[in-house]
Amino acid sequence: MSAYIRAQSAGEIFRNAAHLYRENFRALFLVYVLPLAPLAASFGYYVSGSGSCALLAVAYALLVVGSVLAIVPITVVLSDVCLGNRPDLGRAFRLLSQRSAGRLVGTCLLSVALCGLGAMLLLVPGLILIVHYAFVVPVAVLERISGWQALRRSRELGKGFFWRVCGIVFLSYAVVFVVSWLIGGVLVVVRMMVRLSLSLPVVGMIANLLALPLAPLPAIVLVLLYYDLRVRKEAYDSAALAEDLRR
Repeated sequence: MSAYIRAQSAGEIFRNAAHLYRENFRALFLVYVLPLAPLAASFGYYVSGSGSCALLAVAYALLVVGSVLAIVPITVVLSDVCLGNRPDLGRAFRLLSQRSAGRLVGTCLLSVALCGLGAMLLLVPGLILIVHYAFVVPVAVLERISGWQALRRSRELGKGFFWRVCGIVFLSYAVVFVVSWLIGGVLVVVRMMVRLSLSLPVVGMIANLLALPLAPLPAIVLVLLYYDLRVRKEAYDSAALAEDLRR
């Protein structure tokens, strides 16, 4: 059995995520960070006070959608790594260009739209929906389930583990947010001390780009947590994951 396709404690999930990212940095960086770099830079630029609120909202929406879609190739690459295979970057991206790509992308957009709507109506329902639909992308990629069925499947996987999923998912994203905020703060202080001729929007853009290499960690944590829940509920193993990848 793979060291990663098993029931894991929260601490093991975080440690394994860090180990996997460190050992497979190049592949995971290429499939997740590089495609998001322009979106992260744009968001960092507008969030620092440049442009209208409408542009900021658009930049944020594109970054969220891009982040969710980037979980597609990272799920494939990480699954290969966990099975001891050499990561196939081409196959990872081909999922977004095949005949079924429309259903896959549509499922991702549906989960983003529902979570966003819940957040706009009231913060708590939005957070609940984020936890319920956390596994939509791994479900869509590995189980080839789409639409409302994928959302229902994600919710069923997390049933009985709501607070565990909530804590692990939000802690992983909180780490990236805090590091990004600290980098931005350091850059602002340096800008003031050495009197760099950089505008705040440019500082925000640089801060986001510098923090972006940490962005794959929450996605890796999410996929490992997906394995963990399937092992606990369905006796999932390496053979089953290998079969899912061959579909």
